[in-house]
Amino acid sequence: MKRLKEVTDKKKTSVLKNTDEKLTETARETRNQGHKKVVTKTIPGAGLIDPVNKNDVGYRELPETDANLKRICKTTVEATSDEERLKVFAPIQEMMTSVHFANDEGDYGMGLELGMDLFC
Repeated sequence: MKRLKEVTDKKKTSVLKNTDEKLTETARETRNQGHKKVVTKTIPGAGLIDPVNKNDVGYRELPETDANLKRICKTTVEATSDEERLKVFAPIQEMMTSVHFANDEGDYGMGLELGMDLFC
């Protein structure tokens, strides 16, 4: 909806309205299935729903804030040497280890959030 307010091209406006309608309908269907609680917001602004799994394990929060994650990525890209890049990238490697533990226990929300955030 934020992007829709900024766009002036009618073709792009039509595509954005169509996408918004589909996302809204999917959200309604998800809510009707009993998945109501958004556990976190991702960097692009969408919420993430991560229901408790069969092992009674729910969402696990990333140990870094969105702002810190953005800073880490920016610093990694701007690093002048591989040694400096590896040093700055260390917190992301730690998060990936935590994601592996969560995945092993059947909780995929943390990995989904980290992947979406890094993609954006």
